[in-house]
Amino acid sequence: MNCAACGTENSATAKFCRGCGASLSAAAAPPSAAAPSPEPGKAPSGRSGIAWAVGAIVLLAIAGGGGYAWYQHVEETRIAEEKRVADEKRVAEEKAAAEAATRASKAAATKRAAEAAHAKTDAEAAPARRAAAPVPASNPGAGAQRLRQELAAACGSIPDGLKKTWCEERTRERYCSGKSRTSECP
Repeated sequence: MNCAACGTENSATAKFCRGCGASLSAAAAPPSAAAPSPEPGKAPSGRSGIAWAVGAIVLLAIAGGGGYAWYQHVEETRIAEEKRVADEKRVAEEKAAAEAATRASKAAATKRAAEAAHAKTDAEAAPARRAAAPVPASNPGAGAQRLRQELAAACGSIPDGLKKTWCEERTRERYCSGKSRTSECP
């Protein structure tokens, strides 16, 4: 038996159409003006309207799930980026600390080498200082001349630069210790 409303074929014992849900008992009678056919563009009534509503709900659920998944992806990406930046910062700080420690150890080694060179120079210059003729105290420039002799003996073999300046300062301190600033210790 065919449905008068939608034309769907149904079993002979069916009371309602399986396509549109219309009553098939009225289908036995010829179609009349009381049962109008659905207009194009208008949603069908009955079970098909429920199907549309369920379909719309399913689509909304899928769209919501997709939106949530996108949000999670964006959030995970942001967290991963923050972690990467923090790791880069930590590595840079560790590298800077290591470089500072290296510079400090090099400076300490340079200082020890300069002290060793000065000690060696002192040991080598000691006989020369003892052999140098004493300058009479009555000579007004005697102190400056004696200091120049000390500097030449202690630091003469060191090339110009930081080590030589350091050597001269140490020699001047040693020579002038206990002496007032006079012609004896300029």
